[in-house]
Amino acid sequence: MVRNSLTKGIRLKHLLIVLNLSRMLDKDWEDVTKSDIKELVF
Repeated sequence: MVRNSLTKGIRLKHLLIVLNLSRMLDKDWEDVTKSDIKELVF
């Protein structure tokens, strides 16, 4: 994100989205399956 010159606000927003998704999944990203992602999206 820094290399692409994104502003701090945009970086913060993206990191918060990843944090919220992590909390919803309640798993490590290494253990997440494709079906977990599909379930999260729907």
